[in-house]
Amino acid sequence: MSIYRQGPSPAGSCPRCRDTLIAVSAGEIVPGVRTCHKCGGVFADNEASKKIVSTLDRVLLEIGFQAAFGKRRPGDPRELARSLTCPECLIAMRKVRIESAACEIDVCPAHGSWFDAGELEDVMRAYANNRRAGMLSPGRPRLSPGDIELRAIAAERAAPPGSLLELVNDLTGVDR
Repeated sequence: MSIYRQGPSPAGSCPRCRDTLIAVSAGEIVPGVRTCHKCGGVFADNEASKKIVSTLDRVLLEIGFQAAFGKRRPGDPRELARSLTCPECLIAMRKVRIESAACEIDVCPAHGSWFDAGELEDVMRAYANNRRAGMLSPGRPRLSPGDIELRAIAAERAAPPGSLLELVNDLTGVDR
């Protein structure tokens, strides 16, 4: 590690180690997915990121496995806490904790998600397990308890008098 501060990595380079990101080909080019051969990270654009959380795509799973093969996960807490920049727009990405996968990924809302070595497979398997357990419907992100409560309040307010929701609330003793 250098004693000098480093600026953001150049466009198209790995946010973790600054090496060039390579477009992935699994028989054919996989659109929206690039990997770093040095650290094993994977950058998936927004379309590919949606596919990662909505299906257990074998090609994407294999890409994550091949990228991470023989690579170490970043273990230094200072390295993990470092703000990474999006390889597209060079703006700091937001850290998002995925509890069921026990990892934190970096997300650029405009361009996509960065998965460190091994995280892509962890996230895909965690979402697949949640769907199997009935915690997620296919293709829909999991709602937090706060989101569910806000949606229930909005539904109650939108329920017309004499609706099924009002009837259920009356039977269960829930006041508006």
